[in-house]
Amino acid sequence: MKKIRCALLYLILLVSGLQSGTASAQDIVKNDLSGTDYFAQFDYTDPEGKDEVFAFERQLVEQALFVEDYLAKNPQYEPLNRKQSSRQKLAMTLVYTGMLVMNNNNGAKEGHYTLTDLTSQLKLSAESTLQAELAARFDLATRLLQLARATAPEDDRIDSWLAAITMHRQQNAENKVDEKTLDWIVDNAVRDPMFHLFSALTMNSDFEFGREREAKLLEKVEWLNSKESPCRKLFFRTGEAKKCNTTKKTPFAFQGVTVYMGDSYLKESARLYSTDPELSKKFADKAKKLYTRVDWFIFKPKARKWNKIGLLPERKKMADDLMAGNNTSTGYFQTRRYLDIYTCTSCHQNGVAKDKLHLRLPEPSNSFR
Repeated sequence: MKKIRCALLYLILLVSGLQSGTASAQDIVKNDLSGTDYFAQFDYTDPEGKDEVFAFERQLVEQALFVEDYLAKNPQYEPLNRKQSSRQKLAMTLVYTGMLVMNNNNGAKEGHYTLTDLTSQLKLSAESTLQAELAARFDLATRLLQLARATAPEDDRIDSWLAAITMHRQQNAENKVDEKTLDWIVDNAVRDPMFHLFSALTMNSDFEFGREREAKLLEKVEWLNSKESPCRKLFFRTGEAKKCNTTKKTPFAFQGVTVYMGDSYLKESARLYSTDPELSKKFADKAKKLYTRVDWFIFKPKARKWNKIGLLPERKKMADDLMAGNNTSTGYFQTRRYLDIYTCTSCHQNGVAKDKLHLRLPEPSNSFR
């Protein structure tokens, strides 16, 4: 009986070893960066955090370039066991990197970072100009997001992130955006507003999409703010409505998206001020209600901690003025006071993630099928 038990134990260990393969002892482990630390890098207005931001960025870029090379050599990669990183994990590594690079580029374009800051840890251009470095960095971010989409095509979110980087890259290069890119952004928002709409509104904040496209976005804002919206139910959401929830990674998503929607109404109110005063007032009223909802008594304790709360009073007053028949919004939508809410920290402030950003991949020589 004892021999049988020993034989069974040996068989279990043998099968377990065959399933995991010898690769587990030779896995390549890259970095041990924290997901929580990642979300802390997005506030480019913090002058004290520059060194940490760009050191973190360099480590992510090194890891992303490793993934790029790894997938080029092993395009059909699939993990051999549960410990090894999935293709989704590889794709998100590329996404995390590309989005941080783009965010830091935006910080440079707004004057918070200098060329010296951008190149302190990583220099991508042979030229020594800010414009050349920004172009090279946008090229890198675009390339990484394109590979992410090819690596995990089932993750529809990647398309929105790639569209955002494509738009910013074109803006940086030519101060204009290709019509096809604008259609791509809007089409995503129309097809699946539960995720893509807030991204489209963010991009539309500092670039005019054209009347027809912006009308489509406004239509989706109307839907998301209507009684038919899955988000209308504040608690115990199920199914599609779960996409409305804040998460540990986006603890202020409710505040951010609500203000984005209010801004759509405010811009429409200002646009209609001269041609349709009554409709202008209705949109201003909708904007005011959304701005007020952010600070509603149920949400007030959290709203007080939101680092963008100080941007609401001016918006509320402007809505009040429009409802009173006075348009005080001239030039406002191009100011930093308006645009400062359209940053990653609007939703990701204090974001945390339990997962590490490290990878565990098998050595190619003896681990691939």
